[in-house]
Amino acid sequence: MKLKLLIVALFCSVLGWGQTTIAIQDFETSPATPTWSYTNTGGGVSTTNTGTPNNQRIRNGLRSFQINNATSTLTFDDINVSGYNSVSVVIRVSSISTNGTNGADAADYIRAFVKLDAGTFLTNTQANADIAVNGNSNSRWGYNTTGNTTNAGTNSVVAGTSGTNAGTIYSTLTVNVPNGTSLVGLRINSLNNDAAEIWCIDDVEIVGTPASTNTITTDTALSGSPFCVSASTGASVSVPFTSVGTFNAGNIYTAQLSNAAGSFASPVNIGTVTSVLNTDVISATIPAGTAAGAGYRIRVVSNNPTVIGTDNTVNLTVQNSATITTQPSVTIQNLCQGASATALSVTATGTTLSYQWYSNSTATTSGGTPVGTSSASYTPVTTATGTLYYYCVVSAACGASVTSNVSGAVNVTAIPSAPLEL
Repeated sequence: MKLKLLIVALFCSVLGWGQTTIAIQDFETSPATPTWSYTNTGGGVSTTNTGTPNNQRIRNGLRSFQINNATSTLTFDDINVSGYNSVSVVIRVSSISTNGTNGADAADYIRAFVKLDAGTFLTNTQANADIAVNGNSNSRWGYNTTGNTTNAGTNSVVAGTSGTNAGTIYSTLTVNVPNGTSLVGLRINSLNNDAAEIWCIDDVEIVGTPASTNTITTDTALSGSPFCVSASTGASVSVPFTSVGTFNAGNIYTAQLSNAAGSFASPVNIGTVTSVLNTDVISATIPAGTAAGAGYRIRVVSNNPTVIGTDNTVNLTVQNSATITTQPSVTIQNLCQGASATALSVTATGTTLSYQWYSNSTATTSGGTPVGTSSASYTPVTTATGTLYYYCVVSAACGASVTSNVSGAVNVTAIPSAPLEL
């Protein structure tokens, strides 16, 4: 019976959302396929289906995994999901009382930990869990369609509501997996500290959408590198690409920028084009504020169908133009000839910076005289008397030079002569 229900549910799921079951564990004597194998310590499979709420220890079929006054660890094998997109891990949970009064309390919990690409499971703490469900003053609930959803690597902590099927019911726990993941593993840690309280787990599965056979190839000949960006201005780049396969009406191709090491773990969308063509160009912009680096890549992805294209295969360089973040001091310095002046300085950001200081007889930043330094600081010379002002021009490997504000006046006066003795 349970297998029939799962087949019907899967059929409806494919028709409604295009997702299929990649692996499932229903804890039956003859488990549903494709079976998600597991090992456990603590807890165990049970056919008992009594309690409050009634008939809610088992979601479908004749068995579920139950934890009663125990600590349990369920560890599921890594599953290959490389042929799927929009992958999610789904766990069904109920909280049952054997006497109609007890239920999950604050010390009771179920925690789901998802690992990606043969990584290592994090230690069993609430803060490390992808989803942590805590009890709350004898909270009890059965299986239904409500629950909690999070993304792998994002900590979500929730608590049940006191009573039976009260408030939000956390019976369906979903952890979304980023596209491009190859392997997914799952560990469920649970604690139940009273003989009248039972955590029940059933129909644990991985679902996803079969990846399209379409392909997208980003052109290797992206012109413009090195690209020059500032804190306020980005850099334009044309991204030609080709694709293979049929793309549906309304499809959006998106150009994405990697980080400076070429990783697309957290890609930045830099331009789009709505198109079904197999050859097109995206007018993109490398965002203002992008950090300098020499290992950037660009790829093109689509959304109808979902396809992740290859990157351009050639490292791209981003340089930062000069920006002055700290100006020279405007404090007036009154000095005797030959005395030591206080150094003036600027702070700037940019790629491969150079500095040129100027002196001026007026408080302006034009028409000055170079005073010869390649440093971010300059100490005024006091060998000659008079009043001078100073400013600095900062240049970077790309972009226009920037000029600082003018400094405060540096007044140098002659040392008074000693009075003549009569």
